[in-house]
Amino acid sequence: MIRDGAIGELESVCAWGDRQLPKPGYPAAAGDPPKHIHYDLWIGPSPFHPYNPEYFAGGSGMNCLSWNMYWDFGSGQVG
Repeated sequence: MIRDGAIGELESVCAWGDRQLPKPGYPAAAGDPPKHIHYDLWIGPSPFHPYNPEYFAGGSGMNCLSWNMYWDFGSGQVG
């Protein structure tokens, strides 16, 4: 609809979320990452933080409600 112009020219977009899962800082180093996680690639351009399995906690090993809530890795609930 937006691309087709059904609502006219898009001038702004807003997003809101009220779920807060604050993370007070980053966990301390806790061992080495498993071989299947290329941690240097996962860190990417964000500031380096030592590996901690807490970032990958969850059923599939990549639960976004773990790593995403740290500002350097994600943008919180809305992101």
